Amino acid sequence: MDSPEYTAFMAHIPKSEWKAVVKHITTKYPDRKYLIAGEHKPYEHLHYLIEMTPTEYKKYADSIFARKYKLRGKAVKDKARQYGKIKEIRDVERLQAYMVKEGLEYNVNIFTNINKDKLKLLKDTISHKKLDRAPYKRFINYLKNTYETHKEYITMKELLSIWLKTAQTRLPTMKTVMYYAYQSEIITEDTYVEHHMSNHIEHFPISCDWRLGRG
Repeated sequence: MDSPEYTAFMAHIPKSEWKAVVKHITTKYPDRKYLIAGEHKPYEHLHYLIEMTPTEYKKYADSIFARKYKLRGKAVKDKARQYGKIKEIRDVERLQAYMVKEGLEYNVNIFTNINKDKLKLLKDTISHKKLDRAPYKRFINYLKNTYETHKEYITMKELLSIWLKTAQTRLPTMKTVMYYAYQSEIITEDTYVEHHMSNHIEHFPISCDWRLGRG
């Protein structure tokens, strides 16, 4: 038998129906964790994150989306689909942060039984943008400042360890770190390419040509 797990999906539900949808969900699945977020642009719709089994989702989508609201589950010519499920949730907290990006007006646009303090923390600390440069800019500035105090020898692995302990935030991938280091002119083009091709990048010393400019 299927076990309930977080399932994420969206549907073009008008605002006038949001509270009715939530009431139906909480009545039918009273013991499940859920977060339902309403958005007005580019059209009124709901994002759902709720503990469901695959079978339960299919029945719910067929009954509510397809039959009750007559929504399209597939795109047709010149018309996008009106409801659909995310195939894989890679990061539940980042998804939650995305869902509450427009604000936390409970029982207005946010309906949930998840801890409200946790949601506020996620909203304030996790970027909901697909590619937010700010965290990496802060990271690069941090690397510059750290290097100034480690003139002798330091590896990228050691720098990342210091960042993790002091910033207490998740790390970007090593390739991403190196790319932004190169973009910020901290390392040379040759070093970026060499590190990109290396299988042991985290142990490779970088002090030999670490510099703030290319002149």
